[in-house]
Amino acid sequence: MSSIIVARYDCPVIELAPMVADFDQTVEEMIAGLPNNHPDITSAHFPECRRGKTGREEVRLFLVKPLHDREHLPVEDVLQRLAEAGFVREGLPQLALLKHHADDLWAAGVCYVGAFADSSVWQRPDGGSAVYLILNPEDRGFHLHRLEGEWGGPAWLVVGRQDSPGPGP
Repeated sequence: MSSIIVARYDCPVIELAPMVADFDQTVEEMIAGLPNNHPDITSAHFPECRRGKTGREEVRLFLVKPLHDREHLPVEDVLQRLAEAGFVREGLPQLALLKHHADDLWAAGVCYVGAFADSSVWQRPDGGSAVYLILNPEDRGFHLHRLEGEWGGPAWLVVGRQDSPGPGP
């Protein structure tokens, strides 16, 4: 199997090969097959994660590491940085595609990837949580990240581009 990684840029941004997202899958089907999934990642808690889409669609995704390894910022500041750089947040359907390439991404130094699209946030009574994927083989699975906290360290986010330009960030 060839690598999912098409290009790696200094920003740091990783461009991924086009993939096909299946918007007809349930949340449970999207995350199935990994040993350590959080039990609260369900269709009931993420009913709008498809943003009204149905069927299959080719998607062009990037992984962006918006902070340095030892830097931590409030999630809102991180999302503002992404928007200013021309990226759009992607959601659970796009993040779920990465489970098929977990070994490849782990070998490339990607520890975990978040999906912070509004439609992939579970609004609990004590605050919102977004889904992220841990790629470490010992703890591989989909987990939840509190949005009231900080994002940082070795964390990546799955994103698209606002204008879908040619290659490169």
